[in-house]
Amino acid sequence: KRYYDEKELLNLGILAIKITFQATKRKKLRNLFGYYNGVLDQLYTKLYFEDMKSNYWCTEEEAAV
Repeated sequence: KRYYDEKELLNLGILAIKITFQATKRKKLRNLFGYYNGVLDQLYTKLYFEDMKSNYWCTEEEAAV
Protein backbone atom coordinates (compact mmCIF):
# COMPACT_ATOMS: atom_id res chain seq x y z
CA LYS A 1 0.00 0.00 0.00
CA ARG A 2 1.36 3.41 -0.94
CA TYR A 3 0.84 6.02 1.73
CA TYR A 4 2.44 8.97 -0.04
CA ASP A 5 2.30 10.17 -3.62
CA GLU A 6 5.36 9.39 -5.78
CA LYS A 7 5.68 13.03 -6.84
CA GLU A 8 5.70 14.16 -3.22
CA LEU A 9 8.49 11.71 -2.34
CA LEU A 10 10.45 12.66 -5.46
CA ASN A 11 10.16 16.34 -4.56
CA LEU A 12 11.50 15.57 -1.07
CA GLY A 13 14.45 13.72 -2.58
CA ILE A 14 15.24 16.62 -4.89
CA LEU A 15 14.93 19.08 -2.00
CA ALA A 16 17.33 16.96 0.06
CA ILE A 17 19.85 17.03 -2.81
CA LYS A 18 19.49 20.82 -3.04
CA ILE A 19 20.00 21.25 0.72
CA THR A 20 23.03 18.93 0.64
CA PHE A 21 24.69 20.81 -2.22
CA GLN A 22 24.03 24.13 -0.51
CA ALA A 23 25.67 22.74 2.63
CA THR A 24 28.80 21.78 0.67
CA LYS A 25 29.26 25.45 -0.17
CA ARG A 26 28.99 26.51 3.47
CA LYS A 27 31.00 23.82 5.23
CA LYS A 28 33.28 20.86 4.69
CA LEU A 29 31.34 17.57 4.66
CA ARG A 30 33.19 14.35 5.42
CA ASN A 31 30.49 12.05 4.07
CA LEU A 32 28.29 13.55 1.37
CA PHE A 33 25.93 10.57 1.16
CA GLY A 34 25.59 10.41 4.94
CA TYR A 35 24.66 14.08 5.07
CA TYR A 36 22.12 13.59 2.27
CA ASN A 37 20.67 10.57 4.07
CA GLY A 38 20.30 12.58 7.28
CA VAL A 39 18.59 15.46 5.50
CA LEU A 40 16.23 13.09 3.69
CA ASP A 41 15.41 11.33 6.97
CA GLN A 42 14.53 14.66 8.59
CA LEU A 43 12.30 15.60 5.66
CA TYR A 44 10.52 12.22 5.78
CA THR A 45 10.02 12.57 9.54
CA LYS A 46 8.59 16.07 9.08
CA LEU A 47 6.22 14.78 6.36
CA TYR A 48 5.11 11.91 8.60
CA PHE A 49 4.35 14.09 11.61
CA GLU A 50 2.51 16.68 9.51
CA ASP A 51 0.37 13.91 8.04
CA MET A 52 -0.33 12.38 11.45
CA LYS A 53 -1.17 15.75 12.95
CA SER A 54 -3.57 16.71 10.19
CA ASN A 55 -5.32 13.34 9.79
CA TYR A 56 -5.10 11.23 12.93
CA TRP A 57 -4.13 13.19 16.02
CA CYS A 58 -6.60 15.49 17.68
CA THR A 59 -6.08 18.37 20.04
CA GLU A 60 -7.56 18.57 23.51
CA GLU A 61 -10.21 20.99 22.27
CA GLU A 62 -11.33 18.58 19.52
CA ALA A 63 -11.46 15.68 21.98
CA ALA A 64 -13.74 17.68 24.31
CA VAL A 65 -16.34 18.21 21.59
